[in-house]
This record gives sequence, C-alpha cells and structure tokens, in this order.
Amino acid sequence: MPIFNYHLPARLLSLALVVAAPLAVAQTVDDSRWYKVEILVIAHTNPAALRAEHWPALPSLEYPEPARFLLDPERIIANLESVAAPGQAPAETPESIPESEIDEFGRQLIYLPAETFPVEGLPSEDLPVAPDDRSALAGNPATDDSTGIPTEQAAGEHAERAKEPETTDAETPPRLPVPFVLLPASEREFRGKAAYMERNGQYRILFHETWWQPVDGEQDALPIILDRSGDTGTYPLLQGSIALHRSRFLHIATQLWLNTDGSYLPDDWQMPAPPKGPASLQVIEPPPLNPPGDPDNHADPDTHDDGLIGLDLEPLAEPEPGLAMEAPEIDEAGAPLSESELDIDDEPGYPYRHAVALQQERKMRSNEVHYIDHPLFGVIVKFTPLEVDDLKQADYDEEISPYLSRQAEPEEPAAGSPAEL
Repeated sequence: MPIFNYHLPARLLSLALVVAAPLAVAQTVDDSRWYKVEILVIAHTNPAALRAEHWPALPSLEYPEPARFLLDPERIIANLESVAAPGQAPAETPESIPESEIDEFGRQLIYLPAETFPVEGLPSEDLPVAPDDRSALAGNPATDDSTGIPTEQAAGEHAERAKEPETTDAETPPRLPVPFVLLPASEREFRGKAAYMERNGQYRILFHETWWQPVDGEQDALPIILDRSGDTGTYPLLQGSIALHRSRFLHIATQLWLNTDGSYLPDDWQMPAPPKGPASLQVIEPPPLNPPGDPDNHADPDTHDDGLIGLDLEPLAEPEPGLAMEAPEIDEAGAPLSESELDIDDEPGYPYRHAVALQQERKMRSNEVHYIDHPLFGVIVKFTPLEVDDLKQADYDEEISPYLSRQAEPEEPAAGSPAEL
C-alpha cells in the first residue's frame, strides 16, 4: 500500500493555532474496521435518458440528521487563509490569526480573533493578553499562564504525574491516520476509466473521491454529505448523501438526487426547490469591543434592576385618533399574510425545474467493484480493506494534523481482521 503525501504551501501551516477536533473517538476492534473507500458518481449525457421513464413529480428529498462531511485539506486551509487579515504575513501578526477546529461531524469552526485597541502611552505589543473569552464566559477556573492548567489542580496533577511510571516507546500505541480525509487524485483507482468515460462524451463526472475510514455498524455510522450547497448557497447538479455501514456484509445506502432542466415535463411546470445541505463552515465572530474612553463603556443610567439595559419600560402610547395606520398586506382570499409569507428571499432561486432521486441500498463485499445503476446517473463504489501496517505507515494527514488534533486515538485493529469482508 503506497504512502500518501500532500504538498501544501508551507506558509499556510502558520495559520494553525488551537485546534480541538474529536475526529477519532476510541474504537474497539469489534466495533470498526478500516477501509479505503472510493466513490464515483456519473451522469448520462444523452438527452434521451431523461425520457426513459416517468419520474415522480414530487420526490422525497432530504438531508439526514445527524450527518458528517468529508475533510478536504485544501478547503480547510483555504478557509483559514480567506478569513486571515488580508495583506499581512501570518507569522508577523499572530494576533490576527483565527483559531480553527473540526468537530465530530467534519464541520470547520473558525473563531475570529477579538479586536484589540492600543492604550495611549503603551506600545500595543506590551499590552497584557486577556484570558480566552470563551473560557471566561464558560466560568472556567483561573489557569496557570505557563501550562493552561487550573491553578487549583495543577499541584495535585504534578504530584500524581510523579507517581506514574514512565511510558516506553514499546508501550506507546501506534499513531493511526485521521479518517474521512480526501486522498490525492493520484490515489483514485477509477481515475483512468473516469477520464475515458468523460472524454467519450457519454458520461459526466459528478463526484469522484477516495478516503480512508473505519466502517461501523449501522447504528453508529453517520451518513456522509457529498455536496457543499450549504456553504455556497447554490444548487449543484448532484445533491444528497450516502451511508456506509457493516454487518455481515458491507452496505451502502444512497440518498442522492440529480437536478435536471425538466425538458421532459409538460409546459412550464417546476417542482418546489429541494433543500440545500447543512453548512460545513461556520465563522464565529467575537463580541464587539469598544475602544478605551468610549462613553459606551460606562454604565447606562437607564439600566434597571431587572438587567435590561437602555430599555424604556413605559407602556406604549395609544395611537392618536385619526392617525393613519399602515394596512396589513392580504392574500387573494383577503386574509392577512403571515410574517413568513412577507419575508423576501434574497438567495438565488432554484435554477432547475426538477430533480430525480437515486435511493437504493446495496450489499457488497470488499475488493469488488459495485455499480448502482439508474437510467440517469449511477454510483460506482469499492471498499478496499486496510491492514495494520497500512494504517501505521500512512502519512497523508500529516500536513493538516495541526488543524485536526484528536482527543483520543482509535485502538489498533486486529491484524488481518478486515479481510473477512
């Protein structure tokens, strides 16, 4: 099994500060086995395929909850770079570098740094650093500046650590790779055939990725969302999710749909817009700070004992007789429109007329190529079992590991166990 390596710009690695990502929780040998997964989704380009069958006018389309995302190293780093202070070298302005973490669902959370103001007569670089706002708001105890450990427990932990025997290298569990990280395109087994199909003009590639992951039982396996419509706000051709789990056999369940121009539909009929996926990126801004000396920093005289600041608690005055009031908007039946009906949607509309769903479940074995067929589009999938040595030697995630620190490592799988499936 080859060893993978990403060649990402070294300067981008300086963007990583504090990352807490529970991506790999402890897993037992009986609960999960590791596989290399490759998924290729293709669509027929022949217009006649659209009229091959009568498609349901209103298919059931939804994203599962909960679900997770695949981890794209280039996207993760690009997201961080896009929110960093423009025109400034990250190494020269560490205070402007946002913090990032990846949660257990593969979502990237970027915390923007708090705004700082120089104090007159004191250079900004000499300003004391305030404790982390999130930690303070959470009511965490004071911490030792040098270690970050609560001062009350630091002494006790130091004493306990002195009693613990030192761990030798032989006792250290092997490092396992981060799951669900997209591998380089060179690791796609189907890349040659995919390129041929696209050159031939009969098919269009909608999705093609490969990654490593432990495959769990059905109750523990999270569906994987394939599109990023929740981030872009637009509708791609392919939307939906897949679910992978293991019992006696490996299983894949598809909840995908293909957006179409609806040329097979009568007149100008258009189905309601399908849902967009959840967002995989969230940028969190700190609470606003006022510069020193700002009058807003002082207590507001209108502050009441109930904690409401600056609110006039006097009852609202009755309208004067004869004062013109704005009439509510009404629908065709004469009923007032609700607030939701009055909302104006500024997002781009659904640019398609219809969607055709691919909702199937397939049982399969590892090391075999399986094809989920459909008149309009299909899914090609392969599971390749990974051995213990493969996991120990993998280095595809090393360059993004600063962004993906893990709280717990998976336990080492039993040698040869994946080969059963």
